[in-house]
Order: sequence, then structure tokens, then C-alpha cells
Amino acid sequence: MAVLDLRWWIWPCEELETDNIDWKRKGNKIMDDLLKIAKENRVVLIEFYATWCPHCKKMTPVVDDVAALFEGQVPVVRLDIDKHSDLADTIGATSIPTFLIYKDDKEVWRHSGEVDANVLASKINQFLLD
Repeated sequence: MAVLDLRWWIWPCEELETDNIDWKRKGNKIMDDLLKIAKENRVVLIEFYATWCPHCKKMTPVVDDVAALFEGQVPVVRLDIDKHSDLADTIGATSIPTFLIYKDDKEVWRHSGEVDANVLASKINQFLLD
């Protein structure tokens, strides 16, 4: 499966500096990992979710399908907001589920709430083809 579930990485790290992503607050190792993924891949999908959230649970098979559709092309990173609240605050993910697409190291799309698989796939495709 192409889904990277990084919910278990949560170590302190140095302050981040980057020109393109405004994640400059002290955080945890996951920020370094996300920056690396964003720099190494043209398009990245990030989902903030919670295990107790019914809308997030409903979106799990949708995200799995989208991840399978773009396997090898677009990394899909799923982050539990309860375990990564500092990162969610830094990025501004205040509700769940929240989906973000990064292209060329920059946030290009954001959606909070449930989203149809075709819409999500279409957005990813749009940024892959740009």
C-alpha cells in the first residue's frame, strides 16, 4: 500500500527553516520527514485524521483507494491529529479530516471534511499534470 502512516514518529527536532513551506516553529521529527517527502516528490497528499472521528473513518477507504490509484507517483501521508497536534497547529489543520496537497514543496490545495474520491483524485491529477 502506498499510504505512509507516520503517526508513531514524534521526537523533538531543531527549528525548521525552508523557503517554501512555512513550518518554521519548533515541532517534532515528523516535520523533517514531511519536508523530505515534499522535497523528494512533486505532489504529496497529507491527511490529518483522528481514530475516534466518524467522518475520518468514512474517509479511510477513500484515501486507501486514492493511494492505490497513485501508487508510485504520489505519497499519501496520514497523521493522527491527537498524536501530532503541534504539527496540526503549525500547519493550521483545525478540523478533521483535513486534506492538503503539496506540489513542488508548496501547499496548493486544502479541504476539511469528507470529500468524494473522484474529487480528491481529480485534484491530485490536476497538480500532477500542471
